[in-house]
Amino acid sequence: MQNLIPVINKVQEIFAQARMPMAVDLPMIAVVGAQSTGKSSVLESIIGKDFLPRGSGIVTRRPLTLQLHNLKEGTDYAVFAHRPDRVFNDFDLVRKEIEAETDRIAGKTKGVSPEPIILKIYSKSVLDLTLVDLPGLTKVPVNDQPLDIEQIIRDMVVNVVKNENCLILAVSAGNTDIANSDSLKLAREVDPQGNRTIGVITKLDILDRGTVAMDVLDGKVYPLKLGYVGVVCRSQKDIQDSKRMTDALKAEEDFFARHPSYSQIKERCGIKFLSQRLNKLLMENILSCIPSLKQNITTMLHGKMKEVSGYGIDLASEGKDKRGALLLYLISKFAEYYQSSIDGSFVQESTTELRGGARIYFIFHKIFARAIKEITALDGLTDEDIRTAIMNSKSLHPSLFIPEKAFENLIRQQITRLLDPSLQCMHLVHEELKRIVIHPELAELCRFSTLMSKMPEIMNEVLQNCVRPTEEMIRSLIIVEDAFINVNHPDVLNGTSAILGMMQPEIMPPMQSGSLRKHKSPKKSKRSPEKHREENGIGILTSIFGNEGRVKAAIEEAGDEEAGARQEQPAFPFVKVLPEIMRADTPATSREVLETEIIKQLLFSYFEVVKKNITDLVPKTIMAFLVNKSKSIAQNELVSALYVGEDMDALLAENPMVLQQRKDCKKTIAALQESLKAIQEISVKGLSAE
Repeated sequence: MQNLIPVINKVQEIFAQARMPMAVDLPMIAVVGAQSTGKSSVLESIIGKDFLPRGSGIVTRRPLTLQLHNLKEGTDYAVFAHRPDRVFNDFDLVRKEIEAETDRIAGKTKGVSPEPIILKIYSKSVLDLTLVDLPGLTKVPVNDQPLDIEQIIRDMVVNVVKNENCLILAVSAGNTDIANSDSLKLAREVDPQGNRTIGVITKLDILDRGTVAMDVLDGKVYPLKLGYVGVVCRSQKDIQDSKRMTDALKAEEDFFARHPSYSQIKERCGIKFLSQRLNKLLMENILSCIPSLKQNITTMLHGKMKEVSGYGIDLASEGKDKRGALLLYLISKFAEYYQSSIDGSFVQESTTELRGGARIYFIFHKIFARAIKEITALDGLTDEDIRTAIMNSKSLHPSLFIPEKAFENLIRQQITRLLDPSLQCMHLVHEELKRIVIHPELAELCRFSTLMSKMPEIMNEVLQNCVRPTEEMIRSLIIVEDAFINVNHPDVLNGTSAILGMMQPEIMPPMQSGSLRKHKSPKKSKRSPEKHREENGIGILTSIFGNEGRVKAAIEEAGDEEAGARQEQPAFPFVKVLPEIMRADTPATSREVLETEIIKQLLFSYFEVVKKNITDLVPKTIMAFLVNKSKSIAQNELVSALYVGEDMDALLAENPMVLQQRKDCKKTIAALQESLKAIQEISVKGLSAE
């Protein structure tokens, strides 16, 4: 199984060399600990080399991935993934390179960075192993560190150890209460059952006299499935005195062998045992993860290949002869998108808002229809306005009956008020069509920024050309309604019905169909013209309503009211200068009140018919001359403007961001393919044999 760890190391290196974040969760061992717990000393003891930066405050400021390779023969050496061409035989220079590379990315102060440093160490004293040294957990910012440095480091560490394939090497100092261990506290958050956490207790040699950590090492205080390992590493004085690693390991072995308590468990204590334990656990972890790892890489590879196909071919390198066909295809897709967005056949995953044709339908039936409905026949008209219109229509010849001319003048005035909301409806639809073309939801177009900007420009011009005839047709609808006032329309109330509606409740019995009476011509008699006109009027009204007595009574009552009104009026002096504007602003007579109410009823009746016509015909006109017309000519207009009249190279120049995305995607595909190949090299037969 010794070939398992190198395979995982190779996958790590593949992504590191591609300067890409790890695409899959690889099996690893992450070393977690607070500052001054002896974390660096543990790592150096495992490797047998003095090579890690040391000092006060935060020393490890970037994750350091240590890939340990057992060297059968030869001189120990190290290689950095970021400098694969240089071999380091001097481990003092390794320390300096770690410091320089850290400063390069994280700065020369005490800043931190999640970008890892990968260091491969080949040595005869190590077992195949991969360890990730994480920045030490801290609480107090120093120098120019941000005030939230504690949270920054914590988030960085958690982001690594939350990987279910990661074993957590939680380092705690034996001379502190295990209940206060920052590393175990953090490990518990991501591994609450303690299934993948290994405890390491350091500094067992400096505990107070008579104090031992047996309960901790036996898992009685805080149990872990993988248990605890006690170690004794070099002290700060040993480091200052340059004590050799071999001597330090021998001293550790002697300590556990002679100690009265720890000697009972000496077989599972010390750096040597820890290395063997980690090697075995890591290989077992890799072995259990290989099937899912292989599946994850395969799934991700398929996803990335689908993504790169969405970016289309790279025209600069492999598709110059396909530009014309591609441009026609994109034009066709855009025209299809425009048409289907209006028709509703374009699939859009949206349940939060209306789109395309649904918005146009809403304009027609919820906005425009409601706006027309709210316009009434008397909007902007007062009784005084109507009386003035009646008087103007009579001019010098007061009418005997219904003033039709006043009605026609007033209804035409009201019909023109329907033009503005009709044109507004058209402009709203025009804006919705522009909304569709400005932001096309087509992945194929995303990479061609010039083409994406040109297509909406052309479509806006197409729409604008369709707006002009649409507006003319809407104006014509109003002109047509104004041209002929068809009072014989079956839905329009006629004059007789209007009068009947006014007088029936007061002076007339219910009127039956065909109740008009025939009257003989009155005999000639000597009467004054005024008396003749009065009797003539009574005769006409009597012929309509069929009760001469009641009609006379109504007229006499009205006459009495007029006479009373005249008596109440003060005598006007002779007016030498007429007012510039004259209106019917004197108190209305009963006849004027009656005529005004009749005109109102006729206006209401006729205006409702006109509103129904406009509500129906304006949307039809907009659909015919704007919406459907633009749909039918969109593709031809785009082809003639783009395929013939524009520079094809400029139109198909790709967005730099898309170029970079395609490049990154291809790099990820190459890394995944290489990783999958490396994993597939491990045959099941080979694993079982080992």
